[in-house]
Amino acid sequence: MLELGETSVAFEPETLQNGQSGNVTQNFFDDVNLKICTVRNNGSLGITAKSLAVNDVISARTKDRGPPGLMKLSPNGKLAILQRQVNSVDIVLLEKSDGATAVEFNVPTKSRDMILSVDWISNNQILFVTKQSLELFGLNEDKRTAKVLRTSNVSASWSIYYAKSSLVVVATGSNCTTLQPFLVQHGQFTRLKNFDVEFGTPSNENLLEKDVTVTSLYGKICVMVLRYSVRGATTTDLLIYELPSDLNSAAKMKYSLTLGCSGGFGIHVIDNLIVVHHQGIAKSMIFDVALSPNRPTHSPLITVSIKPSPVCQPPPALYIPLWSMFQPDIVVDPVAGMMYQLTLRCSLAHEEIHEKAMLIEFLIHRTGQKQLVLDTLLNSLKAKELRLRQIRKLFDLIVEKFSLSTGAHSNGPESTKPQLQPIPVHHLRIEQREMQSSIFIPLMVSIFLVFTSHLRYIRTSH
Repeated sequence: MLELGETSVAFEPETLQNGQSGNVTQNFFDDVNLKICTVRNNGSLGITAKSLAVNDVISARTKDRGPPGLMKLSPNGKLAILQRQVNSVDIVLLEKSDGATAVEFNVPTKSRDMILSVDWISNNQILFVTKQSLELFGLNEDKRTAKVLRTSNVSASWSIYYAKSSLVVVATGSNCTTLQPFLVQHGQFTRLKNFDVEFGTPSNENLLEKDVTVTSLYGKICVMVLRYSVRGATTTDLLIYELPSDLNSAAKMKYSLTLGCSGGFGIHVIDNLIVVHHQGIAKSMIFDVALSPNRPTHSPLITVSIKPSPVCQPPPALYIPLWSMFQPDIVVDPVAGMMYQLTLRCSLAHEEIHEKAMLIEFLIHRTGQKQLVLDTLLNSLKAKELRLRQIRKLFDLIVEKFSLSTGAHSNGPESTKPQLQPIPVHHLRIEQREMQSSIFIPLMVSIFLVFTSHLRYIRTSH
């Protein structure tokens, strides 16, 4: 049901300096643009950015100003950040050259503090997070200058940027367990209510950035935190904190997903399904909170192993320790020099979910599965695999989804007020005529065939 590698792209694996060629290759993943960025010999032999899209390659050459610590592209792909110093970044104009190398200019932090993270807010704005502040800079590409637009004081240990909502979550507090969200919209900072999270380890340890994921789940922005039990550091669950639409309210814990095992984990959120990969058992646990939205604790709906796509040759190595995973569905194998997309095969869901009502409800919540829903529902009705109570619930859900899809099409004017912007939910839209043609009329034909066959049998037997 989970398949890896139908879409993939190769890149040059990292290499340390060796005596023969003296060349060094570094790779960085741009988690906003979903591109793998390669820097060869500190840029003097070129920088390259590739995505999973065919022929989507950006390349340029820079001067060797030292090894970069990161590379990130602007949303339009025309500029790049290269961080070569602890308190400044170089902005590379990828489409403008000064002879053989791209034009670039340096942007230091206002505070001169060490940079914890830097992200593109727009094509001409970047955000620095330092240990003491947030700093928003506006860039002038023509003049090759930068101007401070806004600053905000905050004590930070690390941060996570969620680009789809222009949201930065800053870890503060003695154990990094107090999370302070900021919206960076319309050139302003909006400080949301901070909230404390649990992560279960002893008091002398800190919550780590790798154990926190910011995502969009069924139309809500959520922060997911791996919580470890104190004894033996065994991961027990994944806590989901939901950020409310009311910016004056603090996030609250909404769900707890039971994992029940220890070791290395990776997390994807694909089509509103939370997929937790466990390297030790080489399995992936799939959770769908929509099946029981009012239940606070959830167990895996499905536990499966990822299968390599037959179109990917050679087949990818699975569940290896060096895997790097990025939202929503990216797997990077740095040793093989491959970036893969993880695909959800809804057509195979019937092999894992045997209870028909749950299977159909699961499919109703997936994007673009209208025909599969109709076919599965019709076959289940013909086979009398659904009870009347289950049929009524499924019909109610189909009608509810239709109503939600109708409301989703009426877009009002774009607000200039700061607001959370989750990924819109694409609700299943089945028209009444489609229900008639795909469900009710075939059922009537089926009933008629049963009736006429039985009548013929009676006439023959007399």
